[in-house]
Formats: sequence, C-alpha cells, structure tokens
Amino acid sequence: MFDFVKSIFNGGVLDEEGPVIVVFYATYCPFCVRFEAILREYLPKIEYNISKADITDDDNPLWDEYAINAVPTLIAFKHGKIIARKDSPRGVGLNEEDLRSFISSISNY
Repeated sequence: MFDFVKSIFNGGVLDEEGPVIVVFYATYCPFCVRFEAILREYLPKIEYNISKADITDDDNPLWDEYAINAVPTLIAFKHGKIIARKDSPRGVGLNEEDLRSFISSISNY
C-alpha cells in the first residue's frame, strides 16, 4: 500500500529541514485504500517530501506516540516538530479537499 511513496517513516525523517508529510495508514482500512488513489493522483502537485507509516498492527507504538485515533491521518513535521495535522474522521476517511487544505496549511513553513 502506498508503494509509490518510497520513504518509510523513521527517526531520520524528523531531522529533515523542510516540511515532511507522513501518511499514517493501515492495510485493512478501506478509507486508506481510497485515500491512496487520491494521493497518487495529487502527488505531482506536492512540493514536500512524503513518508509513510504502516500502523496496521494495533500494537504499533506510533498509535499512542502520535495519538492516532483513525486512519488515514496526515502529520507534517519540520525539524522534528509537528507543524500540521489532519485526522481522518472515524468512518469517513480523508478526501481530496482534505489533502488540498492540509497542503495549503503547511505552505507558510
């Protein structure tokens, strides 16, 4: 899933100077599958680095570390700090407008 995103979220991603968008997802999530298609189409328009975090395992510590309640969730980091976040509403997922507004919200960083 999200195979077109080559960077996998790890500590090194947090050290990057510019904004990095991390997509938190689970392979069982139908909303993640739908969002994958949206992100794939929108990707050429995104100027920021993108990383992915597979949190399919409910025991993955990233669920608690970043207070993820639903997937997909987008979090943008700069110098290791969260600069923007878009949580998926439970039972709804994220759409193209959510992605556009999220990208716009980090444009000043």
